[in-house]
Amino acid sequence: MHYIYKVSELGGMKKQYERVKEVPLFGVKTGIVCDMLRNEIKDNIINGQKWSIDVSESLRKLGNEKSALVIDFKPNAADGKIHLHQLIKIYGFSNSEWTPLLLYFQGLIVDADRNSEKKENFTVDLDLVKEHDPIFSFTYRLGGIANGLLVGKWTSSGPSAANSALLWPDAFNFFMSNCQQIIREKQRTF
Repeated sequence: MHYIYKVSELGGMKKQYERVKEVPLFGVKTGIVCDMLRNEIKDNIINGQKWSIDVSESLRKLGNEKSALVIDFKPNAADGKIHLHQLIKIYGFSNSEWTPLLLYFQGLIVDADRNSEKKENFTVDLDLVKEHDPIFSFTYRLGGIANGLLVGKWTSSGPSAANSALLWPDAFNFFMSNCQQIIREKQRTF
């Protein structure tokens, strides 16, 4: 489940998150990531195979002021725990047919008891969020960029023996250098 939340500063080290709407994450026609990517290509920010998207800034450009894209990683968890993570940045390494992706998340609510937290409207203490920042995930999509346009469906391949992103050395090095930079920046702020 993927949602846009309105984010308000509460002063000090607290932020309020209020759910606005559910959005599809991927898919060339309706996916919010594809909307952000098209916007970045249009503004000539993305020009080529290697790209990155600052999610908050891209949401702002799409008319979602002071917003966040939050993923509910376990919407129906049997253990009753809540796992809400804010998508901070997306890195892609596109060709014309497929795109491996690195997703950088910040854990907002991680392993919390469903009875003590609400998913629709919640407050986070930024000191506690630091414990779950950064978090990285790799994935890929069937779709790419060619001649300044998104091509393909930008969907996953569906169930298969290997749904993981296969990374050739140039893509791996691109992603790892960005991971290392994020980790260094976070270590400086702790």
